[in-house]
Amino acid sequence: MNLQDLKGIVVRLKATTPEVMRKQTLKSLKNNQETAINFNTDQLFAGELADGSKMPDYSITSVTVFNKPPGPWRLYETGAFYRGIFMQTDKFPVVFSSKDSKTGKIADMLAAKGGNPDEIFGLNKQNLKDIAKEYVLPDLQSFIRSLIRVR
Repeated sequence: MNLQDLKGIVVRLKATTPEVMRKQTLKSLKNNQETAINFNTDQLFAGELADGSKMPDYSITSVTVFNKPPGPWRLYETGAFYRGIFMQTDKFPVVFSSKDSKTGKIADMLAAKGGNPDEIFGLNKQNLKDIAKEYVLPDLQSFIRSLIRVR
């Protein structure tokens, strides 16, 4: 490696501002949004909100009359709500939501039971750690490596 190569690396690294890194992070999240959405739906199916708290339990009537499983709400009837979940990855904070028409009603029902409807969408601490470590970090490392390669 010659001096010119080293100077090129320094110039490219200096151009890597926090804003550039934020854009790369958003790009990685967009590329891995299906995985993040799957993490969110897995949490919901387990009856867990993004803050780690549990959903309210199904009522006895829901279990006996409507054949819901005993335990916390899963927000799964036909799958439309889960299929409607999406991520907005164009800026921070990244936002999860659902296109399903029942989203507002679900949020209202959860609030009426004392739950925080803002926690329906998003990742719990472990899933957030997993997506960062297993998906975003390798993408950012690859980006940095591309900057320090001799061209």
